[in-house]
Amino acid sequence: MNIGLLHFRVGETDGVSLEMEKWKLMLEELGHKVWYIAGSGDIEDVIYIKELHYQNPTNDLLVNHIYKRLPDQYSEDEIRNILDAYTQDIYKSLVEVIQKYEIDLLIPNNVLSLGWNIAAGKATSQAIEATGIKAIAHHHDFHWERELYSNPRYTWVTDILETYFPPVFDKLRHVVINNIAQKALKDKKNLESLIVPNVFDYEQNWMVTDDYNKTIRLDLGLDEQDIIILQATRIVARKGIELTIRAIKHMSEQLKSMEDQVLYNGNVITKDTKIKLVFVGLNEDIPYYNKLSELGDELGITMVYLGDRFDFDRKEVKGKKIFSLWDAYCLADIVSYPSLLEGFGNQLLEAVYAKKPMMIYEYPVYESYLKEFGLSSISYGNQHSLDAVGLANVPEGVLAKAAQEALACITDPEIYKEMVDKNYKICLKEFSYQTLKELLRNLVH
Repeated sequence: MNIGLLHFRVGETDGVSLEMEKWKLMLEELGHKVWYIAGSGDIEDVIYIKELHYQNPTNDLLVNHIYKRLPDQYSEDEIRNILDAYTQDIYKSLVEVIQKYEIDLLIPNNVLSLGWNIAAGKATSQAIEATGIKAIAHHHDFHWERELYSNPRYTWVTDILETYFPPVFDKLRHVVINNIAQKALKDKKNLESLIVPNVFDYEQNWMVTDDYNKTIRLDLGLDEQDIIILQATRIVARKGIELTIRAIKHMSEQLKSMEDQVLYNGNVITKDTKIKLVFVGLNEDIPYYNKLSELGDELGITMVYLGDRFDFDRKEVKGKKIFSLWDAYCLADIVSYPSLLEGFGNQLLEAVYAKKPMMIYEYPVYESYLKEFGLSSISYGNQHSLDAVGLANVPEGVLAKAAQEALACITDPEIYKEMVDKNYKICLKEFSYQTLKELLRNLVH
């Protein structure tokens, strides 16, 4: 079949883009021709619909007015007219793409669930109905999971969300990525769905040290003797990064009494050894990052933002090496994954592949789904509160215990190896490309 994977953006490091790439690879192995249909993405096999761009000015206007309730000059009628015209533009473009490229199966990713672009959701629903095309709605996140979409300015927007996110068609099948989403979709919309978990290519040996990345710490101005805690996710408030900053404070205090101890990699802790939190993901929330910086300064934590030195693929820009996201894991002694909310957890799977221990907050999907597979981690628990500026916190005793466990792990090669090997074996069995391929073989026909 000719299959169209529909999303706002592709070829980036967000979770949806990464999963779409995996679906494309496995669907092509099954003999299908697969196109991306998106608003942005500088990679092969993309059919562009500019109105779908994640930062389309018209959609930004609607989001700011409808959800964020920012002051502007628009009346309710004007907003409805803008939305209707925008919906019609997307509808026409999408129908044209379906017909021109003879798309047999359309797979919208989050377009019919998240609520970021209500025009796109409405237009996609109408295009599926009008063309009669087969469709599988792949839901990574739902609008009811996000505070942003919980209180729109107008009741008719709530009606659109209830009607089109997701819509109820006889021919439209639904895929979710965890059991919480499956239950919610059944409870809220009475829709059955199939769980297709996020996966990773555990059978390939490509996240390795080579000539390009062997001097990565030196290239990025980091010291070889330091302990690097990697934050590989995008920087947005729900990632809970402040929990790791607070834990590093405890780790740094405990480290003072550990001079001359040997780390898992043979490095020796000295009086000059520092624990550094390194960011390599996109900074998509400047106010939140500023709060993190203030907290880091207050607690005396060294934080290093290197997002401009990492991209989807390796390249060289103005004489500087740009590393891939996968190279980032060569930096890490520990991976930070303290997300308060995730649809699944791509960076968690990546950390397992890289055989790095993880410091995590037990977000709902981890607690109810992933943890059941027996994964091991250094935990911040599953209960948090918010401080005066809206940053997450957990009890000091929990942070101190996590810090102690993290240091015990990286100073004992046996503990380190046992943890990372156990996690790898579990994920190889449950979340591999072959798992995805078999699920898609049964789903796509």
